[in-house]
Amino acid sequence: GPWYWAAVQGRLAERGVRSAAVRFRPRPFKSQRAYLSELEAALRAAGAERRPVILVGHSQGGVLAQLAAAAHPDWVCAAALCGTAPLASFSAVIRSVLASGKPPPPSVFW
Repeated sequence: GPWYWAAVQGRLAERGVRSAAVRFRPRPFKSQRAYLSELEAALRAAGAERRPVILVGHSQGGVLAQLAAAAHPDWVCAAALCGTAPLASFSAVIRSVLASGKPPPPSVFW
């Protein structure tokens, strides 16, 4: 959850890297589409439409990162997936990102 990410965010901030943790609204039996809609709203608020982001996702968050990258390849320049299964179409996303020729923003490297 976001409490774990806070430690990572502190280390990123020391290196001048901006980061955010998305806290999803709790709802019983929420669909992937509902989670993805919340993530899309957070990405818009972060300005991903103007400056692509790197998504980091663990478990279900990794699935959401893949779905967001597939739905918005111009918003997501990379995804780090931890303990998650790849989606069947994720290789197409990777090819799309590599084919774009656009480097990721320099502030995302640490």
